[in-house]
Amino acid sequence: MSDLKTAALVLCQHPESLGVIDQVFGQHNIDTVTATTSWAARKLMHEKTLDLLLADFDEPEAAETVDAWCARGPNSSKVVIALGTSSETLHRARQKHSHFVMQKPLNGLVMVRTLKICLSALMKKRRAETRMVANLPALAILRQENGKTKDFPLTLIDISQGGACVKSVAPLPLQKPLDLAFRLDTPGPLLQLTGKIMWTESNGFFGMRFTQVPPNVARSLAAWMTAIDANDPSVDKVVEVVATQEQLQSQGHGRYLHRI
Repeated sequence: MSDLKTAALVLCQHPESLGVIDQVFGQHNIDTVTATTSWAARKLMHEKTLDLLLADFDEPEAAETVDAWCARGPNSSKVVIALGTSSETLHRARQKHSHFVMQKPLNGLVMVRTLKICLSALMKKRRAETRMVANLPALAILRQENGKTKDFPLTLIDISQGGACVKSVAPLPLQKPLDLAFRLDTPGPLLQLTGKIMWTESNGFFGMRFTQVPPNVARSLAAWMTAIDANDPSVDKVVEVVATQEQLQSQGHGRYLHRI
């Protein structure tokens, strides 16, 4: 994992489950904050920087908590571990597109295996957010209220899949949608996406967060970043984990089902 510490939000009141979670998360140096209600969990989402949600679907409004987690923004982690006791509860958790689904009572070995895959998924996201030096000519396109557009020539200093740093002689408006057009290679296709300027410095540097990235642009960015960082190791695919008591007894661990 990266040197950056991982922080997890836990929505759970079940004492035995919390004991397993605290032990396993502690072994992997993960900071945890625990909420006993959905309201408290959603409040913590706005107050803290969090990488992982573990939600017990036996708790009221756990599904609404997952919805709030996944709606936090395009650059926020969406990784969810869901817990539940009955098959009906686990089914509801899967319907909420949880990355990992585990049945209670929890098994420490299964939790460790699940967490390792989860941390790999988080590492993949962090690599996607890593800024790559670009120093490429680009164009910012501002759509004005009268329907016309205004162009701002600029330099694309660095870029990730979630944002960029640009330099412009002319001031760029804060918090207003604008398009960014650029080419990663010459010759190469013209790529265009939408974002907002989030910060500015007096020396002409601006920070941009992407809000809409077309699939073809995302693919081109990912391929370009991979080519630059060719030595970066591959990451395990995100899988769904279903650990039933019968499987634990017969196999000694949970069964891994690939969601491909």
